[in-house]
Amino acid sequence: RYLVTAVIPQFAKEFEMEKLPEPDEKESSYGITRHISLSSRFHKAGVNVRHMGLVRSIISSEKHRAALLVEIVARTLKNLLRGCLRDLVNRTGRYSDLMSVVVHFLNLTVGSSEKRHQGKAPTKVQSNSMTRLADALKDAIAEEEFWKIYVYKGILRRFGPLALKRDGTRHKDLGNLRNIRQMDSKQFTSKFELYGLVLPDMFRVLTYMLHMVGFGLTDQCLARFSKGLTTKRAYKVFTKFHIVDLVPTSLRVKKLSVLDLAQVC
Repeated sequence: RYLVTAVIPQFAKEFEMEKLPEPDEKESSYGITRHISLSSRFHKAGVNVRHMGLVRSIISSEKHRAALLVEIVARTLKNLLRGCLRDLVNRTGRYSDLMSVVVHFLNLTVGSSEKRHQGKAPTKVQSNSMTRLADALKDAIAEEEFWKIYVYKGILRRFGPLALKRDGTRHKDLGNLRNIRQMDSKQFTSKFELYGLVLPDMFRVLTYMLHMVGFGLTDQCLARFSKGLTTKRAYKVFTKFHIVDLVPTSLRVKKLSVLDLAQVC
């Protein structure tokens, strides 16, 4: 309770006054600045990254809130991708299946999937959600279901509802979960608004998520992708990702490529 009511609010105050880390010139692509991880700043202050949602709900700087949202969404996407790949490899073990799932996952993330949902979408994410998501990615899944069900629920599950609070006004009692549950739902971004909220930073979200799982994108793909994101919906200009767009990166053993990780788990 002391961490939530004293340490984190003080850290949030100091964090908001700091300048966000900036990438080197080579880390900027096509006029869009890549995201630099904030996890080291949290760890230095003794605050676990799972509290990013709480910190975002306290601060009012739009620039800092946007940076935290990139972290939150990218980490949620990373967990979803790793989970469904682990499940797939345990059941099939085919490398070609994994690559096609990664590509389809990226297309769903940016909204360039060709498949649209037909029928009623599930309202709950079950305990076997990774198995269900893995099967859906292997076949077909709607973009709407992906963001409203999997990504939205994933954020709530890992970072809590405060991660999607609309402004940075402090709550009366941060340590009282009941107080949070009694807050007006209009104070939070809904599952229907999540994609629109993330879209302005989609380039940073996706490139950062890929970096965490051991992938990069070719220069040609980055150019098409960044151009597509200047429109209201990415898929209007940017058609979709392909397997040839992916470039594996060299990482330490601690951070294996997501495909290697799936095969050893």
